[in-house]
Amino acid sequence: MSIVKVTPISNVDGLFNRLINSTCFLKFNGSNIETNYIGELDAKYLTFQYQVMREYAKNSKKKVQAHHLIFSFSQDEFDIKQGNLDKQAMQALELVDTFLKSYLPSDAQYLELVRSEAETRLYVSVVINSVQLNGKVIDTNLYSVNTLRKSFDNYMTENFKKATGKKFVPVVPNKDNLVNSKTVQIDKRGGYVWKEDLKSRILKTVNLIDNFADFEKILSKDFGVEVKRRLTTVDGNIDSLRCAFIYTFVDRQGDKHTVRDYIVSKNGTPRGLGRKFTPIELERIYSEGKS
Repeated sequence: MSIVKVTPISNVDGLFNRLINSTCFLKFNGSNIETNYIGELDAKYLTFQYQVMREYAKNSKKKVQAHHLIFSFSQDEFDIKQGNLDKQAMQALELVDTFLKSYLPSDAQYLELVRSEAETRLYVSVVINSVQLNGKVIDTNLYSVNTLRKSFDNYMTENFKKATGKKFVPVVPNKDNLVNSKTVQIDKRGGYVWKEDLKSRILKTVNLIDNFADFEKILSKDFGVEVKRRLTTVDGNIDSLRCAFIYTFVDRQGDKHTVRDYIVSKNGTPRGLGRKFTPIELERIYSEGKS
């Protein structure tokens, strides 16, 4: 599955210097940008071009100068260890370029760079000016990570095989147990993650109880986790309500945390611990485990 990350940039000059002068890139393309007189990318010249576009905006001192998008491909999609690096880099660039041409306004100004990570996988960095050629600011709703990922996955489903000859296999997110990429990296380094600690305490409680009615009492007494109940919508559907748990505990570092069991934000992004930690699912785990 290709992963998309979005970062607002307040210093486009520094970003261009880092991407162009400090690291190696394999291929490049873009829209409404120019190379220098010998056809090469020049960080200072690109910064000047972006600055000129922002001068046309009503607010030329806009803090966010650009957005940095990273399209990261898995090894199943592009395995550069097998060779053909130049060909695969071109395919990755073609996919991102054609997607952005269909996704962004035609007056958008952006640079695309294909790079490799530790010689194992490909990713494409895209720097999009906050202001278009017509002086209008690009709608920031386009940078909603959830919307962007869904749109790119749909595009990959339809076009990945045409570009590479291989079938695109999207990964269905695990909404039962929400774990973000930062948590995975911390866990790999042996660091402490309070949400994983909390999940562990909840599941241990379920395994200990003989009656689910004792769940909240045992979780508080033996594991230091307080629980409050409240009514909430089911996945944002206002016509359907469910009982929700709100967990509060002090982690082993002395910090207090309060978190919902599971909620879907207005833009469709799942938050909290995961569906597995809602009352109805925990009781189901208990019932199946005791049957």
